[in-house]
Formats: sequence, C-alpha cells, structure tokens
Amino acid sequence: MEPSVSTLFDHTLDCFDYIQLGRNCGRDVQTNLLKLDDARLRLSRWGESVGIKRDGGEVAKSATSRQRVDRRLKHLIGLFKTAERISNQFKQDAAPEDSSLLLFDAETDFTPSMATLHHTMRDLSIERRSPSRAGLQRSLKWAIYEENHFNQLIKDIIDVVDGLVELFPAALDEQRRLCELEAAVGRYRTGGNESLRRLKSIVAGQDPHLEAAIAKAIEGRNGHSYENVRGSDQARMMLGDSDFNGAQASGNSHTYTNVVGSGNAVMHLGNSNRDKSIFD
Repeated sequence: MEPSVSTLFDHTLDCFDYIQLGRNCGRDVQTNLLKLDDARLRLSRWGESVGIKRDGGEVAKSATSRQRVDRRLKHLIGLFKTAERISNQFKQDAAPEDSSLLLFDAETDFTPSMATLHHTMRDLSIERRSPSRAGLQRSLKWAIYEENHFNQLIKDIIDVVDGLVELFPAALDEQRRLCELEAAVGRYRTGGNESLRRLKSIVAGQDPHLEAAIAKAIEGRNGHSYENVRGSDQARMMLGDSDFNGAQASGNSHTYTNVVGSGNAVMHLGNSNRDKSIFD
C-alpha cells in the first residue's frame, strides 16, 4: 500500500535528521550545516503552505498533483540514500585514524549564536511535521565527509524543492508570510540583527523568500496595532516587541486604542530592550 502524501512528506523531513557533517567538510562547517537546516526549513514551509498535514491539502485535490509531488518527494529520499551510500564507501576506504572521519558535533562545536539559529530552524521544521511522528523509531545517523559531495547534495535538494514550489504558485503568498514569521522568531531567539545578517548571507541564493524576509526584519519592523485590550485580576501583558542585550528597535511605532487595565494587572505598552522583562 502506498503511503499517504503527508506520511511521505514527513519521511522526507526525517531524512535530514540522520545527517552529520565531518569536521573537514568545507572551510566553514557551521555554515554548511545551517545551509542544510535551511533546506529542510524551506521544504517544511512548502508543506505548511499547501496544508499537507491536513489530509494532503492542496496536493490531494487532484491525482496529477499527487503523482507529481510523490515523484519529487521520492526523488529527495533517493538523493539521501545515494549520499549515504557514497559516505559509507568513503568511510570504508579511509584508514581508521584518518582525521577526515572526525565529526562535527552540533551540540558542542557551534558558536552560541549559530547554535541558536540551528536549533530555531530545526524546531520550526519539526513543528510542521505530523504530530503522529512523535516517538517513532529513528534510523542510524550517517555523515558527509567531503565538501564537494555536500555541495552536490544541497544543489540537488534545492532543485527538487524549487520544483515543488513551482507546482503550487497560489501558495507563494503563504510561504512569504511564513518566512516573515521565521525571521521574527530568529530575531527574537538570537536577540538582535547580527545573527540574522549572518543567516541572510547563508541562505542567499538558495532561499530567496527567507532572504527577503530577513532583510525586511533587519531594515525595520512594522508597528503593531492594539485595540480593545483588557487586562484584569493578575494578568501580565507585554504589548510590544522584545529586543534583548540592549538592542535598539527600529521601524514603525505601535498604536494603542482603548487599552484598559484593572485589578492587579501589569501591562507593558511598548518595546523592551532589557535582559529581563518587567515581569521577572
């Protein structure tokens, strides 16, 4: 029995979890691993934009769409299987003491800011998988040791995801909206623009919508509008943006209309650039 399109999509996203990179996989292994994170994020964004978790969403509306998506997702899975075979052969041919077999540890070898970006993109991707994936048995991890092998895999993944995006042009607006959300979450978790600038340079050329959303987030944020807000009893409300580590907010100001507090409510109207909020 053929798996549903949502199951096939989840399986494709799972494939990214099994990949590790060798320490000698390029001059900047951190950058390469974030390129891989972004490739998965972009695929997850496409799935979210077409509603694939909802019984296949737009994909399931016609047999032709289903067949085209199936073919591309299976091609992606095939790319990972081929890459794994190549890497296993490299490992077999290398001497046990060969330093090229040493692995990059995403938990200990990242700089703090890059680690935050890595975990943020991974978390966003995982949230877009079906809840039923939780607790399923994982496959063994494998590693890419050569930069040319990695570069080819990334190129092939981008080509396939480009094809998926092109199949559903009506979903582009939703993908742009999701990119703005991703940029906002990245900025919030990293505490400023410096890490976002680094991410923008990393995704340039492979994720144009996220690149544009990051540029927009860096250049200035749109203000929010708060209307008819009530805070009462022990309510704690933050109506604005948080910029940690003393970063200064830019962009349009917020507007507040009919915002009322009562009882012991604590309400913060405006942005905060303190390490701790007024509620701590």
